[in-house]
Amino acid sequence: MKKSFVILQILAALSVNVSGQNIGIGVPTPIYPLDIAGNMHTYNNAYFDGFVGVGTTSPSYRIQVNNGSIALYNTTDLKFWLFGYSSGNNYFYLAEGGTNRLVVQNGGNVGIGTSVPGSKLDVVGSANISGNLTVNGDKGVMYNHAGSAQLKYYTRQAAFTAVLGAHGTSVEGSIGYASAGFTSTPQVFVGDIVSTGGTVGELYRVQLVIYNVTPTSCNARLINTSNGPVNYNITWNIICIGN
Repeated sequence: MKKSFVILQILAALSVNVSGQNIGIGVPTPIYPLDIAGNMHTYNNAYFDGFVGVGTTSPSYRIQVNNGSIALYNTTDLKFWLFGYSSGNNYFYLAEGGTNRLVVQNGGNVGIGTSVPGSKLDVVGSANISGNLTVNGDKGVMYNHAGSAQLKYYTRQAAFTAVLGAHGTSVEGSIGYASAGFTSTPQVFVGDIVSTGGTVGELYRVQLVIYNVTPTSCNARLINTSNGPVNYNITWNIICIGN
């Protein structure tokens, strides 16, 4: 009698659609092979060979959530991490509780510390990179302590023939650096001598003077500061730093 009573209780909780062979638990007219109204609990693993839909009856992926977030909760830290999509702001987000930590806008812009990234990668706050950072086709990055504009660093070599008398000055020459892409006037420095040819006079007394600097070129003259003549072919390193 006791077993029969239990069976009757189970049957009372089941609603079977005989014509469709659908079984309903808490559902008077089930429309699926197994239709449950309420929570379901399994003590063992659950395996799904098809797709799982949350908020949709026709998922196209292994797990598909329509119009909602996926939450990870840690009972030790009492912390929620959410994966979701904001249709009002048009971005995917990774949020710690209610605060976005990373967003990916429709179109590809990524924001860290901001929900409105204006570039492919927009970071609000400090960033630490232990390796190399390259931009613009493997070009480096320089820190600008005087402002927010990105600095460019450009080097080239400039060769001059110094045939000068005592305290002589050469005719005006020019040094170009248009390929550096400066948008404003850079600072141009004379670096070390990388090669020389000739033996007449005191080489170290020959100076290369830079002036009339523009975003694409500058003028230059040689000055012999010694009391005797010099005759050298000299190549200098030229360093340009600017925006």
